Amino acid sequence: MAILPVAIEPLEVLSEGNDQDTKFAPVPAGSYTLVVRRSSVEQTRKYDSVANIGHRLSVGFTIEGGAYDGRWIWVNYNVTNSNPAAQAAGLRQVANLSKACGHNQTVSDSSVLHDKRFTAQVAIEAGTNGYEDKNTIVSYKQVSSNGPVVTTPWANRDQAIPF
Repeated sequence: MAILPVAIEPLEVLSEGNDQDTKFAPVPAGSYTLVVRRSSVEQTRKYDSVANIGHRLSVGFTIEGGAYDGRWIWVNYNVTNSNPAAQAAGLRQVANLSKACGHNQTVSDSSVLHDKRFTAQVAIEAGTNGYEDKNTIVSYKQVSSNGPVVTTPWANRDQAIPF
């Protein structure tokens, strides 16, 4: 149980145009400047503890500039998988992301990619098995300048996304 510091009136809040539906809907397909904001390694549903296979790298990106400035896109990359083709595809995607972020060395800690800017061709992947449509990244390109990234107050906190 948690006592809230404010009383929330759902109908009042939602009538002010703060409905979450658009915040989680995929952005239109197109080219966007993205910034790597956070990442974590997670076990997949088919994790095999004996072989230590079944890990994905989950990466959160924010869009920088344009009509969708600040919106999040999440992508999962297979880094260990019992299917060699799935693992190879995931590792190739992480390598492309790393290269687009200007990091050409071995990646053993995904935090080296945090706060790096790149250009991505974003597509919409149709939802399956009851899941909604989502964005996916189909290509990565290095931007001409990967200078300092302006961070929002919540960008580097280890908290839930504030929406």
